[in-house]
Amino acid sequence: MACLGFIGVVGKGKWEVADKLLKLLKLAAFTNGTKGGIASIFNTPIQSSICVMMIINICRGVTAVIHYTELHHVSLTVTNLERAKHFYSNILCLKEIGRPNFDFPGAWYEVNGQQLHLIVLPTSQTIRQDKYLSSREGHFALRVKDYTETLDWLKKMNVELLEKPDSISGFAQIFCADPDGNLIELNVDRNDQG
Repeated sequence: MACLGFIGVVGKGKWEVADKLLKLLKLAAFTNGTKGGIASIFNTPIQSSICVMMIINICRGVTAVIHYTELHHVSLTVTNLERAKHFYSNILCLKEIGRPNFDFPGAWYEVNGQQLHLIVLPTSQTIRQDKYLSSREGHFALRVKDYTETLDWLKKMNVELLEKPDSISGFAQIFCADPDGNLIELNVDRNDQG
C-alpha cells in the first residue's frame, strides 16, 4: 500500500515533513478521482482517510491497532418487551438465551454464535419515528438458508416487506421492521437462492 511508503518517509517525530504530507493527503482524501497526482494512489476516499489517520497516529507515537475477532452483539431499543419478544421469537424464529438480571427489562437472542440484545427504553433517540421500510436506513442483516422459504414464511405471518431479490449487492434481500421500526435485512447469496 502506498501509504506504508509515506509512513517510512515520515518517521516518528518529524512534524514538518508530516504536516506537509498530511496537507497533501487530506487534499487527496477529498479530491480522489482527479487524474494523476497524489489522489491517484488511492482507490477510494476512505483509503486516503485511513492513510492520513495512520500517519497522524505514527507521528504521535501511537502504533497500536485494534484486532477484532468477531461481531459479538447488536443492541436494539424497543418500547414494549412482550411485543418485541413475540416478533423476534415467533416471527423471526430466533432463539432466546439467558440474560443477566439487569435493572432494566430486555431480552437476548443467539444468532449462530452472535447475539441480538433488546433493551426496553421508550425514550431512546434511536427509535425511528417514521416506520416506512427502506434499505438505506440503519439496519442489521441476518443471513438465511433459503430466500423463498423465508419470504413465504414472513408473508404468511403478515409482515410488511421490501423485497430486493436482484440487488446489485450480490445477495437477495428481504427487509422488514420490528414493531418499533428497527429495520432487519434477511439475505441469501444469490448463488444459493432457493
